[in-house]
Amino acid sequence: MILMLKQLIERFVTPLRLMLWICLTSTVLMSVARADEVIQVQVKEPYIEFHSGPAGGFPVIHVAEKD
Repeated sequence: MILMLKQLIERFVTPLRLMLWICLTSTVLMSVARADEVIQVQVKEPYIEFHSGPAGGFPVIHVAEKD
């Protein structure tokens, strides 16, 4: 059982590390490439939405004007 677990770890850890490295590297390169872009935002109607859960996919249960 321990040998089998060791083989599974050796088989999947290296590809996972490689995938993680590729994702992190590409994220850093994309952020550096976009660092010179200027984005302007204008808030016309400030408000806040209260969702019934921790993410935007949950329904809005209350909307309040933000002072």
